[in-house]
Amino acid sequence: MITAERVRELLDYNPATGEFTWLKRTGRQGAGKPAATAKRLGYPVMGIDSKVYMASRIAWLWMTGSFPVRFIDHANGDPGDTRWTNLREATDQQNNRNKARQANNTSGFKGVSHQAGRWRARIVQDRKPISLGMYETPEEAHAAYCNAAATLFGEFARFE
Repeated sequence: MITAERVRELLDYNPATGEFTWLKRTGRQGAGKPAATAKRLGYPVMGIDSKVYMASRIAWLWMTGSFPVRFIDHANGDPGDTRWTNLREATDQQNNRNKARQANNTSGFKGVSHQAGRWRARIVQDRKPISLGMYETPEEAHAAYCNAAATLFGEFARFE
């Protein structure tokens, strides 16, 4: 497994921009060139010593000296944003709480679905769905979801 010393020998990381550049020529990559150019599902990755790493995990290693024990969550929800202020260690559940509304959501609001002519608000805590009630408008249902998410999820709550 790669070490922080090896990463710092090969790469420079700018915590303010989240960008990595090569310090040394490695293979076809020249010194001063961007290191994280490829993306996997929106996440920048880079090849180091014949192994592919996610840039967010390398940023954590570069900044702290060790790999994260758990997941790395992007606070703003943008997997391409590897600025240090946007990265935080998270459990699987915390990471899932910060996900955006699902692509197949037809209400337009996270935590809201249409049912029997009304709008249902629902949230999931510890893998268990919690009904937050039925409402006349999707906006009312979404407000109930947002209140519950803020209370249950704190800094990991995501409302859109």
